[in-house]
Amino acid sequence: MRPEDKGVPALAPPKYGSVRSLVIPPFLASLHEKLLASHDSEWALPAMDGGPLLTTDFNTYYWRPVRDGSEERTGGYERPELPAVDAFQKRRIHLVRHAHGPHLEEDGVPDIAIEERLGHVVQGVRGVYRKVTPKMERQIVSVLQARFEADATARRGAGGAGARG
Repeated sequence: MRPEDKGVPALAPPKYGSVRSLVIPPFLASLHEKLLASHDSEWALPAMDGGPLLTTDFNTYYWRPVRDGSEERTGGYERPELPAVDAFQKRRIHLVRHAHGPHLEEDGVPDIAIEERLGHVVQGVRGVYRKVTPKMERQIVSVLQARFEADATARRGAGGAGARG
């Protein structure tokens, strides 16, 4: 969604033509299914009124409460208490999509697969002749799932959901 003339929202392609498909691990697929089942909006991530997030100050009303933590909110827009996520402190939301790049690198995922996953254009001969293979995509799914499971185990050992970050 982007604003059109006179501020009327309209569907539009992503900037820079950056359309791509991403493989996701089972834990993330499950979270997406639960998210979609949690509301009736046509939008995967609706604003509090069920509409698009376009006219919402995402940074103030969504990102900062997750990053910095937030007290419980009652009334029209209820929300449970959210503990701060230490790993996100002082991070802009844009940088979060890049956060798993170093993890993939540590786990031996080929550079070309990481670059394409993060939406980077690979220049020169590497960009022309090196391609992401199904085996590379399976490796991405495998290492992200393993990291999630290890982190979940560590959180349980540290006392549960409050040990975020």
